[in-house]
Amino acid sequence: MPHFIARTFLSIIALTLFALATNAQDAYVVSVQTDREDALYKVGAPATYTISVKHNDTPVTEGEANVELSNDEITLERTTRPLSAATVTSTLNAPGFLWCIVTYTAPDGKATVGYGSAGFDPLDIKPSLPVPDEFDAFWAEKKAKLAEVPMNPKLTPVESPAENVECFDVQLDCLGGAPVSGYLTRPIGAKPKSLAAMLFVHGAGVNSARKKADIAAEGVLALDINAHGIPNGQPAEFYKELANGKLAGY
Repeated sequence: MPHFIARTFLSIIALTLFALATNAQDAYVVSVQTDREDALYKVGAPATYTISVKHNDTPVTEGEANVELSNDEITLERTTRPLSAATVTSTLNAPGFLWCIVTYTAPDGKATVGYGSAGFDPLDIKPSLPVPDEFDAFWAEKKAKLAEVPMNPKLTPVESPAENVECFDVQLDCLGGAPVSGYLTRPIGAKPKSLAAMLFVHGAGVNSARKKADIAAEGVLALDINAHGIPNGQPAEFYKELANGKLAGY
C-alpha cells in the first residue's frame, strides 16, 4: 500500500477508535459502524453506517442525531436521523474516503461527536500531480530555514469543552511573518511524556483551529492548527471578512 494512503487510512481508523468511547463519568458515547467489518468498498457500492448512542452503557433511543457526510473535508450531505432507527447509506463515485460525522446533543445541551469512515478503492487514489523534480531540495531548504527560527511557544489557557480536558490557545514563531496558531488539548493532570500525540492540519479554508477535546479525553495530546496563522476562537464574521478580503481566493 502506498505510504500516503496507508497513513491516511490508519489516521482515520485511529480517529474512529478514539471517538467511540470516553472515560468521563456520566458520559454519552456516539458509535458509528459500517456494514462491512473492514470498511472497504468498491467505487459506487453503497456503504451503510449504523449510528448508536449510549448513556452509561444504556442505549438511547429517543431523539435524533445530526449527520454529516464528507469527503476530504468537503461536505456532501447534512441530515438528521432518529435514534430509534439510525442508519445512513451513501457512496463515492471516485476512489477516496467517506466520513460519517454524527453529533448528538444531550438533554443538558452538551454535544457528543462520533466518527465513522469507509474507504472506496483506496489503493486507486492517485496523486493530484507528479512530484516536481526539485521538490526534495526545496523542502530540505525550507526545513533548514525553519529550524533556525526558535519556536517561542505561547500557551494561553482557554475554556475547554470537556471537564476532564484542559485547552490552550497556542502560537509558535514561524517563517513568513505569521505564527503557527492552534488549539492544544490534553487530559488534566497528564504527566510529561505519558501521552500519545496527534497533529491535525487543515487542508484548506479560513477558519479557527478546533478544540479536539474528544480525542484528548482518550489520553492523547492533540494539536489542531489553522491554515494561516490567524487568531482562533473569533466570531464567524471575522473569518468571513478574511475570506472575502486578505485571504480571498485561497
